[in-house]
Amino acid sequence: MIKRQYSLTAERRTWRLLTLVAIMGVMWLIVHQITDGVFITPRNLTNLTVQASITGLVAIGVGCLLIAREIDLSVGSLLGAVVVASVWLQVDHGWHVVPTVALVLTGGLLIGLFQGLCTTWLRIPSFVVTLAGFSYLRGVAYGITGSVTLFGTSQGFRWFSEGRLSYTLTFVFVLGAFGILAALWAHDRWRHQRGGGLRAIAASVRPVEVVGGIVAAGACISLLWIFWSERGLPVPVAILGGVAVMAVYVLRHTAFGRHVFAIGGNPEAARRAGINVAGVILVLFMVSGVLAALGGVMQAARLDAGPPTVGLLLALDALSAAIVGGTYLFGGKGSIAGILVGTVFLASIQNALNLEGVATYWQYIVSGTVLLGAVAIDQLAQRRIDQEYA
Repeated sequence: MIKRQYSLTAERRTWRLLTLVAIMGVMWLIVHQITDGVFITPRNLTNLTVQASITGLVAIGVGCLLIAREIDLSVGSLLGAVVVASVWLQVDHGWHVVPTVALVLTGGLLIGLFQGLCTTWLRIPSFVVTLAGFSYLRGVAYGITGSVTLFGTSQGFRWFSEGRLSYTLTFVFVLGAFGILAALWAHDRWRHQRGGGLRAIAASVRPVEVVGGIVAAGACISLLWIFWSERGLPVPVAILGGVAVMAVYVLRHTAFGRHVFAIGGNPEAARRAGINVAGVILVLFMVSGVLAALGGVMQAARLDAGPPTVGLLLALDALSAAIVGGTYLFGGKGSIAGILVGTVFLASIQNALNLEGVATYWQYIVSGTVLLGAVAIDQLAQRRIDQEYA
């Protein structure tokens, strides 16, 4: 009964994700008509994916922490500090790209390590630890340059935003990423159906998986069309794709990933089962710090400037993307695919509102409403499942 409940829950969450994809597709068609054919064009969709890459990168780190029942509210301020520091090192001190990127990524790693130690060793709730980080890291962003916005980065540094992969590399990267994900799914299914042969594996495929495969194939073809029409795959999207594939492998196909979900489901039971709960959480905080710092590098290259106010609401955006994509706010459930879909969904709304010239305050209202609706749907669905198997 427990196994059937788990399978039913997972299947329902997958259908929920596919429903979100369908809603987003309908929204794209409507917005395309409203904007006189501007929205669904290679140029606009390329801009949309580049804009979503930074939020998606940060949301992966935040989402993994949510799965483990932790939270990171400092990612926006950390990103802001990295943006300012990156530009400051190049403009005021003439640093080369490589040492600049290496230093800020190391800084993100150390900040994540510090916040993880505060959470695991001092046992301060991660909400309090990262809320403090939200404040002092923003102060660092203002203090580095004395609240002055610096301008101008090197051409090599701007590659993190403006760079494009060649057409051949674009083709190889996109097909390779989807091929790796398909291979991981097939290996996982073979492992669970060992000894049954291909016929047993084919018979075990559920309708939701067939629909998911069709959607994934359509996404692969669409991405190739978009990026081939716009001078190749943008570097920010390539970075996000690479990180996402690695995150899928780690979360779904390694012992570490199983430990993350076990901790999110029941931390005390995971500890009694011999899982190093503190170590896993510490690694997740370090990963979140590195991803936020990498997002800061991409943001600095995109702005070609270092405003200390950048990333003020990024933590909210990252949390919203993860939750809208099906990551459970109280731990134990979530997926990288859901985080990416949630990111693109929210970025699509923002892009559509920008194209229509909608005021910023309305964008905040819409984003907050979508987040509240997603959490409400999750809570109602979970309550229904609990009642069915009480």
